Amino acid sequence: MELRQLRYFVTVVDEGSFTRAAERLFVAQPGVSAQIRRLEAELGQTLLDRSGPSVRPTSAGTALLAHARDALAAVQHGRDSVDAVAGLVQGTITLGTVPNLASEAFDLPAALAEFHQEYPGIDISLTEGTAADLATAVREARLDAALLSLGSEPYEGLEQHTLARSPLVAAGHADRWTPPNRPIRLGELAEHTLMTMPKHTGIRSVLDAAFQRIGATPRVAIESGDPALLARLAHAGLGVAILPRPYAQGLPFVELDPPLAGQIALAWHRPHSMSPAAEALVRQLVQAGTVESEGTPAGSTIG
Repeated sequence: MELRQLRYFVTVVDEGSFTRAAERLFVAQPGVSAQIRRLEAELGQTLLDRSGPSVRPTSAGTALLAHARDALAAVQHGRDSVDAVAGLVQGTITLGTVPNLASEAFDLPAALAEFHQEYPGIDISLTEGTAADLATAVREARLDAALLSLGSEPYEGLEQHTLARSPLVAAGHADRWTPPNRPIRLGELAEHTLMTMPKHTGIRSVLDAAFQRIGATPRVAIESGDPALLARLAHAGLGVAILPRPYAQGLPFVELDPPLAGQIALAWHRPHSMSPAAEALVRQLVQAGTVESEGTPAGSTIG
């Protein structure tokens, strides 16, 4: 069993295609197929189901996948550690982030620019996705860390640090609020047509959990993952938008009663030691966050 075969196998699984895997690996597609066949012959098991529109791991392939990822990560960590001893902190970090991260809450570009100045030899690969998908990718070591919208419960199995909080507000036309500027109770809010983030996002999870606590169901008519779009729809009079306060600037809005907040957290998983490059980035982002973490699992301190 060779590392090259494991790398090809993991890449095919991630891409769901031999062709796309070959493009990502910068090798010819027949070469990828040949190495996978040799790996299957050595193990005496079919590792990939090639019958469908996309390539998927078989039960044997699924059993191998986690070990293959661990082996590749261990080799990369060894290389990075040697570089660190030589004073050459370098490598590639995979960082995930939810789309439309509010720059008012946490300035990711500024944090990454500062990191690049300190560690010019480290490359950062950014991936966008939903919080749930990114959390899974971190658990499976496909990402080193991720910036997630934090819901009503912490992400199981991940260490996390809250970087920023932004109060949620109800934004819409001024004549919706009586009296104006008074925080609106959730029970009152249930009477309005609402527009907010989709299910399984952090903000929606916080909102749904709050309504569940009072035994009410929000009347959500429009869902969008773009808070700026929700603000524009509220300005057009299509409903009441529930969104982070920075996105409600220029709109009449009121606070919620009880207060609710959207949160951005940095999450990472350390079943083994992270690479020096990934550890340096996590440390930098934790220091850049303006909010102390609450309920962070033991051992989450980066030092």
